[in-house]
Amino acid sequence: MFKTITVALSNPTGGSYLTGDQLGEPVLVPNIVADSGGACILKSFTMITTTNVSVGVNDIWFFKSQPTTVADNEVFSMTDDMLSLAIGTVRVANADQSPEGAPLGVAACVRNIGLILKTIPDSKDLWVVCKIAGGNSYGAGTVSLIFGVEQP
Repeated sequence: MFKTITVALSNPTGGSYLTGDQLGEPVLVPNIVADSGGACILKSFTMITTTNVSVGVNDIWFFKSQPTTVADNEVFSMTDDMLSLAIGTVRVANADQSPEGAPLGVAACVRNIGLILKTIPDSKDLWVVCKIAGGNSYGAGTVSLIFGVEQP
């Protein structure tokens, strides 16, 4: 069964982000799998800004439980503890974006991903962190993350 899950990236303060900075706080992606301890296949990922600025190049990191990270707009640095929780990453490239000036904001969509994501026992949820992979500016506001998954 194909399912989409939309979450809002929490606390983007806006302003200039440098390569390596974290965008927002870690975000819970609820019910990404159908059964506790189950798996899904990430088929697509979409990132939408409401402030009409470029999405830029970003790495979306997936974690099996909540990672301890830095605050918004600070340098994201992967620790050994975080690495033990990491289960995959997806790169959002400039080529994945719609043009700036779109009436509803700017979107970037990555398709045909095929990344298998597995949750821990007794959980249907995963966590994501957005790391800036190419310097960019974001206005303060909401960044929506949309996950398209195939649940067996």
